Amino acid sequence: MSGLLGGRRDYDGFSILLPPGWHEINEDATYSDPDEVPAAAFGTGSGTLHVSLVALEEDDEPTLTRDAARTLALDWGRRRGLAAPLAVAAGAGAKGATATASYRLGGDFVQVWFLTNGHDVIQASYVTGWGAQESERDAREAAVASLRFRP
Repeated sequence: MSGLLGGRRDYDGFSILLPPGWHEINEDATYSDPDEVPAAAFGTGSGTLHVSLVALEEDDEPTLTRDAARTLALDWGRRRGLAAPLAVAAGAGAKGATATASYRLGGDFVQVWFLTNGHDVIQASYVTGWGAQESERDAREAAVASLRFRP
């Protein structure tokens, strides 16, 4: 079951501002790891954006560097047997670091983002059929850019 969202919505550890026409989706396929906390899912029917906090091992400490975020994005692909992403980018600012990588996985286009504030990590992934990856580019980028950490 899905419901329309308006304005900024709060979830466990993060908040998001969804683009017009996007709504929450309660069930959808994802390429997340089976031991990860279930993600919140959003979309329009074309593609689905999954967002969750990453459960870190006790010894793992996230950092504010773009290289740390980039490593997370590349490791996501490696864990799925993907040698190289189609594209990868990383950046850092006053509030943390972000990295993204995109992949072709079977018949799907998958783009992942990792955001870190030095204490926590948010993972977002967008999944759509191969060939449809450009249809919601601006909307998914805006949704991910709107992500904020919550206590």
